[in-house]
Amino acid sequence: MKAIIRDNGLIVNIIDVPDGADLSTFGAEPFTEGDVIDSSVRQKAKQEDRRSKRNTKFATTIDRMNPLWYNSLDSTQQSNLATWRQQWLDYPSTGTIPNEALVQDIF
Repeated sequence: MKAIIRDNGLIVNIIDVPDGADLSTFGAEPFTEGDVIDSSVRQKAKQEDRRSKRNTKFATTIDRMNPLWYNSLDSTQQSNLATWRQQWLDYPSTGTIPNEALVQDIF
């Protein structure tokens, strides 16, 4: 099981705690059941952060495109843009940052 160590409300560390352990004996301050998380909760939080980063990126790139702009791209640029977009769509689950070189001449 994982436990969060907080300092003034900020997470400063996540440690392994044996199942069934008395949480009040770990760390400088006692733990409560609310401080214990599992890896699926942490993974979900990472994915939400990645979705937020993707949404911010799309707001300044893809979301600003219009059909005229897109149609002015050559076929290689359109293909690169499609690949880059798919990489961003996959980013929340993969954690792999998309290749910015694919679109450097587009945006």
